[in-house]
Order: sequence, then C-alpha cells, then structure tokens
Amino acid sequence: MGLDLWGGCHNIRPIRGGTRRSAHSWGIAIDFDSDRNQLHWGRDKATFAKPEYDYWWKYWEEEGWVSLGRIRNFDWMHVQAARLPQV
Repeated sequence: MGLDLWGGCHNIRPIRGGTRRSAHSWGIAIDFDSDRNQLHWGRDKATFAKPEYDYWWKYWEEEGWVSLGRIRNFDWMHVQAARLPQV
C-alpha cells in the first residue's frame, strides 16, 4: 500500500510559494509515498484518497493528526500534528 515509503519529516524551509515556515520545519509533519500522492494531485489521482486507506487515516485522526488531502484535497502524502488555519 506504500505506507512504508518515506517522503520526509524534519526539513527547515518555508511553505511552498510562501514565506511562513512549513510544518516540516518544526518536525510536526510527515510525508509518505510522494510518488503516488503528489502535492497538487486531488482525490481523482492520489493513491491515499482511495477507500482502502480510510482506516489508516482514521488512526492518524484519532491521535489528533490532520491530513491536507482529506481536508483540502491536495498534498495527500502529508499528515501533520497541528490544526490548519481557516482560509
């Protein structure tokens, strides 16, 4: 399922296209299987958007982590231990 494919964690950098620090800068974000869950892919292409991953996401969410894919339908590789600001 690609859950063992590491995409990265701690990386001090700004968010893509911005100046604020990325959640990765603080070590509170993890990326998995970036080849099959690319940044701008939505649920129509991202592997992690498929129903067979629902339990995996449920376990992360029960621990308070957030999926950008499930909330904003992009960056399905990304899970973070911080709430997102309202846009």
